[in-house]
Amino acid sequence: MKTEFRSFAEQNLATWMDQHGIKWEYETHRYSYTSRIKGGVCEKCGEPAVQNRVYTLDFWIPEHEFGIEVKGQLPSNERKKYRDIKKCNPDLDLRFLFLANNRLEKAHDKRYSDWAEQHGFVYSVRNPNPDWFK
Repeated sequence: MKTEFRSFAEQNLATWMDQHGIKWEYETHRYSYTSRIKGGVCEKCGEPAVQNRVYTLDFWIPEHEFGIEVKGQLPSNERKKYRDIKKCNPDLDLRFLFLANNRLEKAHDKRYSDWAEQHGFVYSVRNPNPDWFK
């Protein structure tokens, strides 16, 4: 059965891994996390309101037990989501494959790689890091 990918970039990564003999699973792993609702407050206790959510990982690499998320864009709401996922799933080894090392915002010099390093995420730009699979 042929896998249907959500993006051409995901298809390219799968092809690259196939060419390098790397076994992968696509969208098979899901992780629960909570996310604060912007401006939301619990009416009963006055604490910030949160919402339970589920994240579906792009790729799981079973031999090495880590996940890969393929990202072309990384807007602020996505950055918050990945920080929340990491906070709620501290044992998840989530790595990013950024299609480009873009600026987070046009008016600032901070880039995707800076964000990943600041928050303890392993990443690679354009192509997967072959050392991930050793």
